[in-house]
Amino acid sequence: MQWPVLGMIAARQWGIEPPDWVKDELSGWIDRVQGPHGGTGYQGYSDHRMSLTGSLLVQMYFVGDDKDTPRAQKSIGYIDNQSRWEEAPYSTWHGNKGHPYAMFAIFKALSLMKVRSLSAVSDGDWWGDYAQWLVDNQQPDGHWDGYAEYYFADCITTGWYVTILQSTIFPVEISVDVPNCAFSNDGYDVNVEYSVQRFPVNGTVSLFKDEDTEPVEVIELEDFQGSDTFTYSVENDTPGQHTWRAVIDVSVQREIGEEISTQDIISVQASDTDSLIVYLSPVVEGIPDQTAPFVTFDLDDYLTTDAQSVQWSFTNINSNLTVTIGANNIVTLSATPGANVSAQVTFTATVTGCTGVTASDSDTALFTSYPPIVDFSPINKKVEFVEDGSAVIDLDDFVSDLNHTDAQLVWLITGNTYIHVEVDPVSHVVTFTAHEDWSGSENLVFTATDPRGLKGTDTLNVIVTAENDAPSLSEMPDITFPEDGSDSSPRSR
Repeated sequence: MQWPVLGMIAARQWGIEPPDWVKDELSGWIDRVQGPHGGTGYQGYSDHRMSLTGSLLVQMYFVGDDKDTPRAQKSIGYIDNQSRWEEAPYSTWHGNKGHPYAMFAIFKALSLMKVRSLSAVSDGDWWGDYAQWLVDNQQPDGHWDGYAEYYFADCITTGWYVTILQSTIFPVEISVDVPNCAFSNDGYDVNVEYSVQRFPVNGTVSLFKDEDTEPVEVIELEDFQGSDTFTYSVENDTPGQHTWRAVIDVSVQREIGEEISTQDIISVQASDTDSLIVYLSPVVEGIPDQTAPFVTFDLDDYLTTDAQSVQWSFTNINSNLTVTIGANNIVTLSATPGANVSAQVTFTATVTGCTGVTASDSDTALFTSYPPIVDFSPINKKVEFVEDGSAVIDLDDFVSDLNHTDAQLVWLITGNTYIHVEVDPVSHVVTFTAHEDWSGSENLVFTATDPRGLKGTDTLNVIVTAENDAPSLSEMPDITFPEDGSDSSPRSR
């Protein structure tokens, strides 16, 4: 089947396109005759052989397959078998090396499919392996011996083998590699590897981005043979998906005797692409400063990113401020009661674009809490007066507030039962008295509240000392009892 197909491939190169039904019916035929191992033969795929499998790949190329389609991969895998590759011809139609039909069919198939290397060959260079076999087995007069003379005479064999040796295919490979993702401000590297085997060549290696027709980088090659690499560094990029394409385009002139034919130039091109997603680098900004009483807030409201995974953390060195990041990245803050707090807290968002690729940004906010500080230490936290007496203190002497005046504070006293407390609402002077004839002590709690609702407290021990009053006697009632009797009832006055 490869002979009419080769003719139609040539016709297409001349602008003559076969009808679609031809390709459709041939594609169905390919599926029918290809075996599960990828090979085929004349009598069905059970009689599989290298020559007909090469022919099958030529047919696949004609109907639109490339080397990466599943059925082409199966047939290439069939050929890429070391024992089959090294197999000498036998039984007229079987074998590879030395079988002219098999070698020509496989040569055409791998060339059309642009299969550059096979694992069945030690260095991967299948064309070089074929060429070396042909050089080693050419007869002194220039011909090659045929096989199964009735089918493959010396003349047709020599024609096929010369065609293989005069091939314009030589191994040229290139690959481009970029990370799976990156962030717009962080940059990334585009790594390009390329190689040329067999001949020193001249040409270029070009790197293109997206749909741009102008390359971003061009490497000039002069008498190059072997392999090399280069890296193109992207400092920053626009968010979205980007495709990078590397192209190697080289040529070599054939030498004919002592002359070089300017008309006989071998040109080969290879290319490769790779893509990545560029995410917007995270920006954290605008987290507001707060003065207590603190309100909760959502950290995500201050983050700009298109990445899906976000992890928040914070740095706080003030032990009197408690910071908690809860569910849905809601922040809760609380200050130690009675402590002045001025704390700078840095919140950091770490976003993940893809596995192992992260980016971070931070913002710092100032959190302050200046509650009233009530402290009775200057009077040893106690006040003392005698029974039926009184004591006076000025509460303004025992309170401080960094952002409010004493006049703005409101006082509340609790904990008293027998002790009376009167607070002048303007001067904050306190007068202590107690129940008549009562002595003892009580712990009174003084709370100062500022206009923002922040509170400060301290406890004051108020002591009432007993007074030793002089005894007094009042008139006693008459006592009556019978003659020779008595009355022992208690009396007091």
